[in-house]
Amino acid sequence: MREMNDSTRVDELELWRSFAQTLRAVQKLLDGRLRPMGIGYQEFKVIGELVVSGRTSMAKLAERIMFTQAGVTYLIDRLEEQGYVVRVRSSEDRRIIFIEATDRGKKVFEEGLKVIRETTRELFQNLTHEELASMYNSLMKIQENTERAAATRQ
Repeated sequence: MREMNDSTRVDELELWRSFAQTLRAVQKLLDGRLRPMGIGYQEFKVIGELVVSGRTSMAKLAERIMFTQAGVTYLIDRLEEQGYVVRVRSSEDRRIIFIEATDRGKKVFEEGLKVIRETTRELFQNLTHEELASMYNSLMKIQENTERAAATRQ
């Protein structure tokens, strides 16, 4: 692993590649650690969104977790079979179907959250408070830039 210092010219493409590889590696690690509970990382994200936000439509869920509607439908089908979520038809508009986490889903989310916290501690253990704060601030700036760029393209 190469380290950067102030005299190193930052290659944005190399930085982006490293960021993307790290994200994939972390997701793969989390997926493997969640599998013994019967869910993967993607399923955990869906259940987590439902636990945190409550009952929501498929379209809003897809938007929030940045999935296609087809991808969310596939995950919801699997999670419903496992008893982690239920589909609830709107009483005002029967065409609208909401998704919500079941008690079983909430329980597996809490168990998964422990795994995520333990893994996060493990991955960040040799970073200083200043390094973590700098990383957080940098990621927030990238997120803001991304949202601004997306808004100007629409």
